[in-house]
Amino acid sequence: MACLGAMLKDAAANYLEGEPIDINEFMALTNAQRRLLADLGLERRALKDITPSLKDYAATKYAGAAS
Repeated sequence: MACLGAMLKDAAANYLEGEPIDINEFMALTNAQRRLLADLGLERRALKDITPSLKDYAATKYAGAAS
């Protein structure tokens, strides 16, 4: 499990540095990691949405401008 994660992070870092990566290998590693996590009972779940409403954002952003 840790090895798959390390290999994926290495490939992603190489990609971000502009180096070519083998997309087939990357996708195979990604799918292997997903299947392993599913076998272990770990599933993806959405993160809690902490985006403020437009009203709350504007109130915070322009609180000092009204003075």
